[in-house]
Amino acid sequence: MMQKKLLVQVVGALLLLLPWVGPLHAQSRSVSGTVTDASTQDPLPGVSVLVKGTTIGTITDINGKYVLSVPPDVSTLTFSYVSYVTTEQEIGARSVIDVTLEEDTKVLQEVVVTSFGREQKRRELGYAVQEVEGKQLAETVRPNMVDALQGRIAGVQVGSTSGSPGSSSSIIIRGGTSLDGNNQPLFVVDGIPVDNTTLREGYLLNDGANRGGDYSNRIADLDPNDIESVTVLKGPSAAALYGIDAANGAIVITTKKGKAGQMAVNYNNNFRFERITRFPDRLETYNTGVGDSTYNGTLQRWGAPIPAGTQTYDNLENFFQTGFMQTHNLSVSGGSERVNFVLSGNLLDQQGSIPETGYQRKSIRANVGAQLSSKLNVTTSANYLRTDVERASKGDASLLQYALIWPSTDDMRNWQNSNGTLRRVYEDGDDTFDNPYFSVNKNQVGDGTDRLLLNGSVSYDPLSWLNLTGRIGADVYSTFGYTYLDPQSFQSFPNRSQASAVNGLMSEYNIQSHLVNSFLMLNLHKSFGDVSTSLTLGNNLENRTYRVDSWYAEDIQVPGLYSINNTDQNTREIATKGYRRKLVGLFGEFKADYRNLLFLTLTGRNDWSSTLPPQNNSFFYPSVSLGFVFSDAFQIGGPLSFGKVRASFAQVGKDAPAHQTQPALSAFTRTGGGFYVGFYGPNSNIKPETTVSYEAGLELRFFQNRLGIDATYYNVSSRDQIVQPRLSYASGYILQLVNAGEIQNQGVELLVTATPVKKGTFTWDATANFALNRNKVVALPGNFEEFYLSDTWLNGNARAGYVPGQSFYSITGNSFQRNENGELLIGENGYPIEETGFIEIGNRQPDFTLGLTNRLNWKDFTLSFLFDIRKGGDVFNATNRLLTFYGLSERTANRGEMVVFDGVLEDGSRNTQEVPLDQTYYQSSARGYNESLFIEKDINWLRLRDVSLAYQLPSALFSKTFVKSLSINLTGTNLWLWSNYSGGDPDVNGLNASARGSGAIGFDYFSVPPPIAFAAGLRASF
Repeated sequence: MMQKKLLVQVVGALLLLLPWVGPLHAQSRSVSGTVTDASTQDPLPGVSVLVKGTTIGTITDINGKYVLSVPPDVSTLTFSYVSYVTTEQEIGARSVIDVTLEEDTKVLQEVVVTSFGREQKRRELGYAVQEVEGKQLAETVRPNMVDALQGRIAGVQVGSTSGSPGSSSSIIIRGGTSLDGNNQPLFVVDGIPVDNTTLREGYLLNDGANRGGDYSNRIADLDPNDIESVTVLKGPSAAALYGIDAANGAIVITTKKGKAGQMAVNYNNNFRFERITRFPDRLETYNTGVGDSTYNGTLQRWGAPIPAGTQTYDNLENFFQTGFMQTHNLSVSGGSERVNFVLSGNLLDQQGSIPETGYQRKSIRANVGAQLSSKLNVTTSANYLRTDVERASKGDASLLQYALIWPSTDDMRNWQNSNGTLRRVYEDGDDTFDNPYFSVNKNQVGDGTDRLLLNGSVSYDPLSWLNLTGRIGADVYSTFGYTYLDPQSFQSFPNRSQASAVNGLMSEYNIQSHLVNSFLMLNLHKSFGDVSTSLTLGNNLENRTYRVDSWYAEDIQVPGLYSINNTDQNTREIATKGYRRKLVGLFGEFKADYRNLLFLTLTGRNDWSSTLPPQNNSFFYPSVSLGFVFSDAFQIGGPLSFGKVRASFAQVGKDAPAHQTQPALSAFTRTGGGFYVGFYGPNSNIKPETTVSYEAGLELRFFQNRLGIDATYYNVSSRDQIVQPRLSYASGYILQLVNAGEIQNQGVELLVTATPVKKGTFTWDATANFALNRNKVVALPGNFEEFYLSDTWLNGNARAGYVPGQSFYSITGNSFQRNENGELLIGENGYPIEETGFIEIGNRQPDFTLGLTNRLNWKDFTLSFLFDIRKGGDVFNATNRLLTFYGLSERTANRGEMVVFDGVLEDGSRNTQEVPLDQTYYQSSARGYNESLFIEKDINWLRLRDVSLAYQLPSALFSKTFVKSLSINLTGTNLWLWSNYSGGDPDVNGLNASARGSGAIGFDYFSVPPPIAFAAGLRASF
């Protein structure tokens, strides 16, 4: 019912807009024609055809044809197209005007959006950038735009945390630079930094470890249909002017704006069906029980074999449903030579494959630009967004975990007794957990967010060589979240009671986030003979406030009414956490080029951060880059169209977490109140982390740009790491910030673009991006042999740990002892001897990644598809480890067998003792349950990540209507996967996107895999 109502609202809004469009077509004279490429004679779709001096215009269809109604008193048409020279044609008495457009010889000077929303010629840049069109992201029909970037950008690693609606996604560029800090890039929208925070459970009363709860990363609020382009500034050189927040690179998003001379109404929709289909294999041949005998009191499968003919149920297939998602996007845009505008409204409504989960996003956006005079320009935009999520738990005690271990001899759908109480498999057994159907129907987890993005800028040119630009932006949002656990539920909060033991419980929280940025820039440009120069001086003021109020209570007095006032007042707790940060920056950039051939760029920035002690809160960092277009300098002809070498050096800093360098008291949140010594010990000598980057690159274009190669080598060193080692409890504190440790990253990136075929109405464009990164931990704090991330301690003794000389993405844990020859040491009992210390047992770093994008155009059809390839990298299959304990893993199929382990005794003799592989073996961490046995080595994958097919209907079908163009499209995501991984999907993340350091990418602990999805929709212009 809700979906029908939303659809009616969208269609109704569209119908209200149609009268605006009608008068544009009620003109007295018709002009038509075809626009083609001057060199190939191929038709050009999407060419802008405008009546000069008016807002009347149209675009060519897929066959390069156009039809335009013009008033009798106009004389000129203007034809413009990206990468082609704009052409004007006198109308005269003609009714048919065919035009050929010449390719712009300056196409290689195409511009990209870099720091502060400025456009720069690509040939001037001395560092690597890569750009993705917004329409490519929108075509994927993925709710989270970050997921749509995976496989499209060399050196960018995207980690989706779950296939559930509203889940978060992390993104890391060129490996991590911080052992214990944030490694994600800065996101910038139209020149203003915006928030991409994912809620950390440490801000809540439950003080969790980000394992069981997932929360959206805030950049997912943006609708891809509003995005014009995404530019990835990969290294510190590219992002140096943005300061400390861009130490990990920057994702620069440019939103759509109105185009002068055009008035258009655009509507598109998609209807998507999705289903989760990839699950780990299980051994379903044994009954519940222990010791090889059936025991009706446990869900472990160590009982006797299930008798032939026994009724069994596919509980996974029954539980996970076919999800449905619909999107609707409506926009009105246009303008004149002095004013342009765009107004858009977007709706996304998703019902997940997990019952009672969903994600809804609504967005209204307006952007207006005006040239008030020949010297003064202003732009302003506002974007209101509302998201609502009904969530599912992940990891330990999650719906997936319980659905996997539920006995196949019991129908999980029967979750209620006749009296309405929770039905258990064994009322007096050890299955003290919730039936997944009970959880989705009785427990509630969700949140809703209201967000407002504001952006305004003023640009003034008092002189021909002088420009003043001011820009201010605000990102403000409020989130209300909740968790309600039914009085019968066996679930609990971390460090809190089980709901069934306290008559139910509830927790709620409210987030208030404010991020305000302002920039003031003075831009000077002057030429001296063959040398052109420019100088930019500016300042940046940033004020960030993040506050989380949370409350918790037990004993729900009136069933079904979840309110803090409906609980036992003696159980109520309340807490406020958060931070405030102020940042002041002064920056400058000097650029010089010689004959548009040799380009030099120097930058410098000084920041003052409130999170650092006064004596260390000011720090300066420079960058220098050089580019040389040798193909033009030496007038190289033949197949080489363009050739350039580039090199850069940059240094950038990163400040400390807020409020952790000075001693503080913390409030006791339970009844009675009071204060206690805070968590963090003081350190007034903390200074910024420092990252130093060297980069070199080569750009080549051949055969009139039909083939392009962009190769990059980088070497990045990050020292003075800000980490949080544990203190002696005698100090009264738990952790303390210190400067220690160093990480090194180096790697190679290769981007190849090609048009292998361009003949007649058929064009084939292909892009391949290759990335190889090698990182290592050079040094750790003090004499640490291992430094670990406690949140990643998901199951057993395996975690994300750092070991000097080893990879940044190491997995450390328990293993087995070996002698100097690498042979397994066997104990007197005939089993391998456990190594109880934490050593490196895995490396999640892939050998390389490769993305292959193809786009084929033939007549009115467009087919695009993306293959995502990864070679190497280990995965900790903790899901299989727990299934092994329960006797559900296929590893336990050999139970009862007698084996001799290949190894040597401590005296050096060969082992010959036979031992059984029984339940005790598979449930002992010192034997078959040892963590190292569940590190799956060298995991590869080849996946068809995205496929899209579009058909442009012939314009003749609606030439006499108000419809300009109409196309239909089919889209598939995650359609096919080949991998040597034994689990559901190797693209896993054991935590949410708020994880610090190397995070938990490569940790599989009941992570819900991404769904296979099919979508169909249409796109119309009026």
